Amino acid sequence: MGRNKISAMTQGDIKESGVANMKKLRRPKDGRKLMGVCAGIGRFFGIDAVFVRVLWILVCLFPPVSSFVAIVAYVLLGYIIPEETDYIDV
Repeated sequence: MGRNKISAMTQGDIKESGVANMKKLRRPKDGRKLMGVCAGIGRFFGIDAVFVRVLWILVCLFPPVSSFVAIVAYVLLGYIIPEETDYIDV
């Protein structure tokens, strides 16, 4: 009686509700050049990773963002965004 609707959902209910079909930001193991950050961002937004890489390089080269800040951000994202196989879909 005290259970809420979310805790009472079964696995079938979750799949039917679309929660299991949500896009997840992950670094792929295939298609990566360095750490897979640009490839993961490209897959998440449904665009080619080449466009993300070119945009990232342009951000690195032109002010107001310095190259150092962009490189540090890339490395941080590489450690924050999990790889594809580091999780289990329920």
